[in-house]
This record gives sequence, C-alpha cells and structure tokens, in this order.
Amino acid sequence: MKQEIAAFELNYIINELQGIIGAKVDKIFQPEKKEITFQLYAGNSGKKLLRIIPGKFMYMTQFKGENPQTPFGYCLFLRKHLDSARITSISQIAFERIIEMTFEKKDKKYKLIVEFFDKGNLIVCDENYKIISPLEIQKWEKRTIMAGKIYTAPQKEYNFLKITKIELKKILESTTYESIVKCLAVDLGLGGVYSEELCVISKIDKMEKPKNVDISKLFDALESLRSAKLD
Repeated sequence: MKQEIAAFELNYIINELQGIIGAKVDKIFQPEKKEITFQLYAGNSGKKLLRIIPGKFMYMTQFKGENPQTPFGYCLFLRKHLDSARITSISQIAFERIIEMTFEKKDKKYKLIVEFFDKGNLIVCDENYKIISPLEIQKWEKRTIMAGKIYTAPQKEYNFLKITKIELKKILESTTYESIVKCLAVDLGLGGVYSEELCVISKIDKMEKPKNVDISKLFDALESLRSAKLD
C-alpha cells in the first residue's frame, strides 16, 4: 500500500490549496504528536479545517477529531505565533516534497515549512528562514533542523516540472542506478508509482539500463505526464 506522498502529487495539492490563501487562523489543534489541524476562517466561505501530518498527508477536512484535554507543547507554541495570522502564500520548494506556507500577523511574517520525506517535520521560521522551533529536532550529515539554524531545503539538481531533454539525457548517462525506474524514482524525484507510470506510457521496460533507453520516447512520455491532471 502506498504510504508516502510524491512530489508530483504535492504539486497538485498545492494548486488546490490556493483557495485558502487569505484565510485567517482561528484555532490550532494537535490531536496527536505528529498531527496539526488549523481551523481557518475564510471570509464568505466560513470555517475550514486544514489537517497536516508531516511525512504523510496534508488536506482539507470537515472533521476536527478528538483533541487531548491538555494541549501538547508544540500546539501552544503554534498558537502563540500563528493564532490570528493570515495565510498569504502556499508553494512547493523546487520539486521537493516540501510545502512552504507564509503567515502574516500585524508586523510579523512567519514561514511554516512542512516536509514530507523521511520521517517528516514541521518547522516554524521567521521571514529570513531562521528556525524558531521545529516539531522535531533532526540531524543529518549536511543538514540540521533545530532552533537558531537557518532553514535550508535539500534540493535535487533537476526539477521534473522544468527539466529539458538535454538535462534528462545527462541524468541517464550519469546515474548510478541499474534500472530506469529506480533512476527516475530517485534521481528525478518521481517516486516509485509515477516512475513506473512513466515507463508504461513510454513503453520502456522499467528494468532497462538508463543508458540504453530511447531518450525521445521517454521525454515524450515525461511531457505527457507533466501536463496531465490527477484524478
């Protein structure tokens, strides 16, 4: 069963969420340690609920669910900084599995970063991307997520939404993966499901070595997938 959201899907989700730009944060809940729900007031359309589970999902819902009698500490932190703030932008960072939301409150501006890769995370930054507090402190060899650090997102060299035929050729020639499906999933960031779909559309064996793939067929399929709409 598919558990993780793909960067390709995230792009469409963000397009759908553009409707809540301008909405004001009415209440914030934290039903579980890694789950945040924003109750928003969106003018003529009334109250809306935005549910965020870092690493997994982000969607509008009508159900608030059960909340603990004593709020989690991070919920109180979010209320302190984002209560009554307005959402002014929602975007995807490059073609990564990361959503960036901008909140404005009087003379302050905050960046809320939601990561959907690995274990996932939710990070509140100031307008200069200095981390105020993450949901979880995380450390990698070249990247640390903790208060006081400047937030930097991991970025692939190529963006699926903008990649050219020449750039695609470079990826296939330089990849260390033995199969085209793995190359597309990791190097291009498509994930397993959409990489297999791309192979089906292009009629290319998913286990074919990247250097042996017909670039023209693959790029035509990529263009088709890139312009398609999710059901």
